[in-house]
Amino acid sequence: MRSIALLTLGCFGLPLAALAQTAPHFYLGAGASLHTDRVFLPFSTNSIGPAITLGWQLSPRWAIQTGASFGRGSASGSFTRDSASVTLGVYKSALRRDVLVVPLLARFTITAPTSRLHVDVLAGASWAHTIDKRSGEYTDAVQPTRNQAGAYTAVENTANVVLGPALRYSAGTRLDLTANSLLNVDFFNHYNYNFGNRSFLNTQLGVQYSFGR
Repeated sequence: MRSIALLTLGCFGLPLAALAQTAPHFYLGAGASLHTDRVFLPFSTNSIGPAITLGWQLSPRWAIQTGASFGRGSASGSFTRDSASVTLGVYKSALRRDVLVVPLLARFTITAPTSRLHVDVLAGASWAHTIDKRSGEYTDAVQPTRNQAGAYTAVENTANVVLGPALRYSAGTRLDLTANSLLNVDFFNHYNYNFGNRSFLNTQLGVQYSFGR
């Protein structure tokens, strides 16, 4: 009798467990983000900041997610104007960059959904809002009247195609450690044909908590 009861519970329990595993649920993530613009060029700029993720797990392998990441970075440089080993003047420049990226992505899990380490592929689109504040000055060592200084602000909005790998490690029943590195390419800018200038890399590390799993 006891064996029959256990067998009956098992027959009902397996479908319920499978349904619980595949039932849609939400997840929320937070972490740090690194934006690297012109990733294929030697003069790239890094911007670091926070990131959040909001997603919906549709099935064991498919999910859709959005969120936002913000980064701030700076760069500076200088060079001299020389003649016969004599410095005639010094040029200095500075840049402060703020970047906001909002993606809309589909996530496909390559590895078995029951494994603790998940290998994912993320693909979709993103909107990037960039504010560049640049300043420069020239100091003439011979004629101070030639000294110059200036500053300006440039704002750019781009729509990008996104693709890249991601990793998730299950640290608990609802908690995952996450990492991804996504290439964003602006394919809609008809005035800039340089692939390096139209792309940036968005790398994130964080944690993710699932609701209702």
